[in-house]
Amino acid sequence: MKKIVSLLLAVIMLAGFSVLAFAASADFGPGRDPWRERVIDNADLLTDSEEQLLSERISGVMNEYLFDIVILTENGIGNYSPEQYAQSYYASNEYGCGDTYDGSMFLISMAERDYYILNDGLGTDIISSRDVRNMGDTVAPYLSAGRYYDGFSKYIDMLEDELYHAASTDFGPGRDPWRERVVDNADLLTDSEEQLLSERISKLMNEYLFDVVILTENSIGGYSPERYAQSYYASNDYGCGDTYDGSMFLISMADRDYYILNDGLGTDIISKRDVRNMGDTVASYLSAGRYYDGFSKYIDMLEDELYQNKLHPAKKRFMSESQVMMFVIISIIGVVIALIVVSVMKKKMKTHQIALEANDYIRRGSLQMNNTEETFLYSQVSKVPRATESSSSRGSGGFSSGGHNFSGGGGKF
Repeated sequence: MKKIVSLLLAVIMLAGFSVLAFAASADFGPGRDPWRERVIDNADLLTDSEEQLLSERISGVMNEYLFDIVILTENGIGNYSPEQYAQSYYASNEYGCGDTYDGSMFLISMAERDYYILNDGLGTDIISSRDVRNMGDTVAPYLSAGRYYDGFSKYIDMLEDELYHAASTDFGPGRDPWRERVVDNADLLTDSEEQLLSERISKLMNEYLFDVVILTENSIGGYSPERYAQSYYASNDYGCGDTYDGSMFLISMADRDYYILNDGLGTDIISKRDVRNMGDTVASYLSAGRYYDGFSKYIDMLEDELYQNKLHPAKKRFMSESQVMMFVIISIIGVVIALIVVSVMKKKMKTHQIALEANDYIRRGSLQMNNTEETFLYSQVSKVPRATESSSSRGSGGFSSGGHNFSGGGGKF
């Protein structure tokens, strides 16, 4: 027994060292130091406990996404511009994960009260100029009020949101998750209304991996609303996954037409009746000129359909290589321990020879059968009519082409 315990302890210790060794060799790129400070408060704007909390949050994001985050405060940056100083500091200290130095840095210079957000590698790919402006506009009020810890925490929150969105959205090869989803060519919405609708769509896409597009046009030329919607959706590569899952609401002001287009999963879960119901509900808002309210209602009804069909949030945060390796190591440890325990238990077992029949378990003379008979009491045959394809209703239809499976319907408002 002592030998078994010693063996188990040795296996556990070996596994522990393996995990630590792997964590130390995470993919930060050649020559880079994962243990280097990520919160460098040279301007002394944070307490020690605040620095510690920010460092722990950054470490969690780095471990989960292999994405570097640096917060740097300086009293002054000499004659450098904030952009030049941030770039030089980030590069000279070899921050960034992977071969493309993926990461982001927030710099504050107190002398001129400047801030600068620097992105590199994956950060440049997924964080647009508009996102950077939004981050800056959100964090700056905290800094102006002297709430530096809250401002940096918000910066990390917004970075994590961007990383989570990028990691959990499967748009399929070649498709752009950052393409506009509210395309208001007829200028029916204010800028703030476009932003609010875009944020709602982004959240829905992130949760359900389902694309949503709102398109307004002054005119669609000689096309029917159905053909125009299909052509626009396909040519702009909208849709999530291999089946281009999504839905689009088109308005043409010239003839006051609307059309609801569904594709992939949208065709599967949104019936012709649902399309008519959506159209009738939204059209009442459009007729009254309440375009924002109408589009909001359309998103509400889409989300209800997705929720009712049990398509709950995909939440597919990707696992880093270190997490995968740790899972493999823990699994191997479990298998080894199980084999050892079973082997010990097997040696202690003393069983009889294998019995080929059940006679040994019946007491002699306890069971006598004089006669046996099988009688069928009744039978039942059920007939079910074969399902036939129903005819399409007015104003809705569908077709498959090039991987797309379109359906939908429309009307006037």
